[in-house]
Amino acid sequence: MHRVTNKTIFNIFKSLLKEDHVNYDHAIKAIISLLDSDSLEYIVDMLSDDKPLQLINRGDYIKTEIDSYHAKTYFNYDTLKEMGLICPDTDMVYAIVTEDGSYSSKYNPYYGTVRVKFLYHDDEGKLSYHEHKVHTLSVTKVDKSDIKYFTSLNNGKNKQTSTQIGDKEVGNLEEALSKTSS
Repeated sequence: MHRVTNKTIFNIFKSLLKEDHVNYDHAIKAIISLLDSDSLEYIVDMLSDDKPLQLINRGDYIKTEIDSYHAKTYFNYDTLKEMGLICPDTDMVYAIVTEDGSYSSKYNPYYGTVRVKFLYHDDEGKLSYHEHKVHTLSVTKVDKSDIKYFTSLNNGKNKQTSTQIGDKEVGNLEEALSKTSS
């Protein structure tokens, strides 16, 4: 059995998806009906934005709005801010992308949701993770070096060991993610 490659499908869509095509309306309706709402929302947002799309990939660091339930349950805002895990410009929290939001074993950067590990803290003020799924549209990619936690030697609390342990844990997570990306 032969399969059509993604490149071939891309070129077919690009050449045939024209308003004057006899099946244009059906093709648009089929695309809409076959996509889940998160993916459809992501595509519409992408097409309506004037800025080039910046894909979110496995292992990328992101920032996103604070979930009010998380703030009540998983972390203390002041502790997280002291640790450098709250973006000072936007008041957003940081996370690392682990998977897309689908159940596929292959990562899809165009999927409408991503699974992340939020960078939170435990009861002792050390780095901990909370796994969650977020809408791809609600995240902004950041450089790890922009996260104060990773650039501060004292981790905001004059505890060198917390930073070393946290960096080791993040390094292990980054290594595991890079192995699954291959």
